[in-house]
Amino acid sequence: MRVLIVGAKTNGVTYHRLFMPYGQIERTTDIEFFATPQIDTITIQEVESFDAIIFNRNISQKFDPAPIYVKCKAAGTKLILDIDDHWNLYPGHVLFSHYQQTNSALCCIDQLKDADFITTTNGYLRDEIIKLGIDKKKVTICRNAIDSEEAQFKQEFTKENKMFWQGSTTHALDLELLSDIEEPITLGGYFYSDEWFNMCAKIKQPLIKNNLPVDEYMNLYNETSIALIPLKDNKFNRSKSELKMIEAGWAHKAVVVSDVEPYRVLIDNGVNCFVAKSKADFKKYSELLLKNEDLQVNLAGELHELIKSRYLIENVNIRRLDILEQCRK
Repeated sequence: MRVLIVGAKTNGVTYHRLFMPYGQIERTTDIEFFATPQIDTITIQEVESFDAIIFNRNISQKFDPAPIYVKCKAAGTKLILDIDDHWNLYPGHVLFSHYQQTNSALCCIDQLKDADFITTTNGYLRDEIIKLGIDKKKVTICRNAIDSEEAQFKQEFTKENKMFWQGSTTHALDLELLSDIEEPITLGGYFYSDEWFNMCAKIKQPLIKNNLPVDEYMNLYNETSIALIPLKDNKFNRSKSELKMIEAGWAHKAVVVSDVEPYRVLIDNGVNCFVAKSKADFKKYSELLLKNEDLQVNLAGELHELIKSRYLIENVNIRRLDILEQCRK
């Protein structure tokens, strides 16, 4: 069986939704995987050589997926669309204008309707997809997970009594929930841009850790002990995954997290994390944890065991393998 992945392993989305999960399948099965950054110029003969083509959100760099879809249908090659964010962005999101200009929402919806299979991250986003009139049998939840065989997840994470946040400028508005905290916060994922400077200005004492390649980014969790995970409650954020809590739990960090949909499948307030319903809560719980390292260890230990029992990639991939088997020619 031959499968083509469309994308490049250059960001967290393609890493977690395409290259990490299907890399694990490639290691443990006889399925052959190939990758290309774009297929706008793919020929019908090339399409015919694959049983399935997998992509995230949008298959066409030109935002013109129809010709590719036509070739796939003619060749009997199945299309597996993965989506990990809602197609409608809210005003104020850093990519809002770009999405408006490229008509990305409608382009995404058309591709969802015509895909053979859809994989997504949580129940809320699955239900939003089904509301588009898409057959629920086409939609499968494949949660983000940990590949414990990858080097960055096998390491012994170091600790210092410090707070940490990781993310990109797409979370600038969420970061406002940490703006009342007086103590230093390490911000991971920095790269030089005006957007990053503006985002850092929301934090009273920001410390910076530069962005790392996707197969090394877990190193950013070293030298910290508390992970802050703010997320404002809106339709777009409810559609996101619990990945940040998965990562922090795997790295043995104590967590303060927003009470928002993607994290509710994991949170047990006061047992494996502290749940913050406001800026004041983030300030209160971060101060409490900084003063009590034993409490940090207890919360982190509980969360780590939960992540280890639920979120290993080989278990999640059972669902992906079932889809791939249905794509064999």
